[in-house]
Amino acid sequence: MNESEKKEKHPIENTEVIVTSPEIENIEQQLYKEIDFEKLRELCTHLYDAIQDILHSCGIYFRIFSRVKSADSIAKKLQRGKYGTAENPKKIQDIIGLRIVLYYYDDISICREIMESTFQMIGDWSKARFRTNEFKATKTNGVFRFPMEYFKHYKRKLWSFPIDTTFELQFRTVFFEGWHEIEHDMRYKSMLSDKEFWKGSEELSRTLNCILANLELNDWSLVKLFDELSYNHYKSKNWDLMLKSKLRIHLNNEEPLFPELTELLNREPQLAKQFFKADRRTVMKELLKSKHSQITYNLIIKLINEKEVKNPEITEIFKKFDNIDSAKTHQKSILTRQIGRA
Repeated sequence: MNESEKKEKHPIENTEVIVTSPEIENIEQQLYKEIDFEKLRELCTHLYDAIQDILHSCGIYFRIFSRVKSADSIAKKLQRGKYGTAENPKKIQDIIGLRIVLYYYDDISICREIMESTFQMIGDWSKARFRTNEFKATKTNGVFRFPMEYFKHYKRKLWSFPIDTTFELQFRTVFFEGWHEIEHDMRYKSMLSDKEFWKGSEELSRTLNCILANLELNDWSLVKLFDELSYNHYKSKNWDLMLKSKLRIHLNNEEPLFPELTELLNREPQLAKQFFKADRRTVMKELLKSKHSQITYNLIIKLINEKEVKNPEITEIFKKFDNIDSAKTHQKSILTRQIGRA
């Protein structure tokens, strides 16, 4: 998606609606009358499929979850008086929500860049902020406009409620995923303040901080471990395993490097070093732009060589194997094709 397409003003905007009373009768029934939840679920499915396709294309390890906020949940939010009031005209922005759970914490920044290039973002990323001696669950949330490729199928007149035509994306790591669910139920939805919640059990609150600190340490340690493992394989000239542990992406283990590539890397250690130092972010972006049915070690070498190394002998090797990905490439979604051209 080019810059003009991404920044183009969304043609459907909500009109300013003020909810005059937090005790709105029959608001849930009115929501069902005004909002086509079935169409929103279709839109949610399109977003789910597109994001899944994008992340699969660049080999990221992830899990994705989605939901359309229920009429009951929306009604409760509106009745609390925190949206669409004279004091706070803010609109609900997460009528559709998607949560992406990543296996490696450094993939969060990569996924943020990809999502910013794919969708029209509203504001900035919301991230947990805390002092160096304070531990909280890390999270990264962003709000985006509904893509018009999908929202144009929403035929009903736009609702009058203070609900924006946006969806929310959340990024978490696997280590924090379980904790987020506990925190949401035990803290966020609790009627007590955090101070009251732990009253008389301050030592348990300290223990909780220790658990959170260990979760953060696990995220960091996992990446560090594979970086060191990659270096060990580099020194041992295990090129396939070097790439696997360095990149930490889905790779087809059934197709090893071409013998010609293995022999060349064994013969020229300085050339092999350039592939060892290849940037994961760059590799993933090149994968997203390329046409492939599966990610192989040979494809990785080919893309890195074309983008950064530019070794003529490797180029000649791949000319002999122009069927490196002879299988039919999978049909990418609209948004995946757009980001691939960006």
